[in-house]
Amino acid sequence: MKERIQERLENEFNIYKEQVLASDKQSVFDKSYETAIKQEISLFFAECTENGMILEFLDKFPAAEILLDYLYDLWMDADSGIGNEIFDTLEMELQ
Repeated sequence: MKERIQERLENEFNIYKEQVLASDKQSVFDKSYETAIKQEISLFFAECTENGMILEFLDKFPAAEILLDYLYDLWMDADSGIGNEIFDTLEMELQ
């Protein structure tokens, strides 16, 4: 199941990447954060997830929808952002 999810995310990222690369330089720059987050999701999300309930949900996610976009939107709607992640990392480093 993990492999199937991982493959789907990687395929969706490759389609996204082709669309971005077909854009002008400014559009590529404007999408740089989205690209970095989507790449991270596509490379590591499924293999880092051990929660069976999450894996089942992802595996049954409708094929007609883009799972990568759904996960990216979840990240963007989260109360925390990369600033909080950097702060937490720095805080752990200083302990």
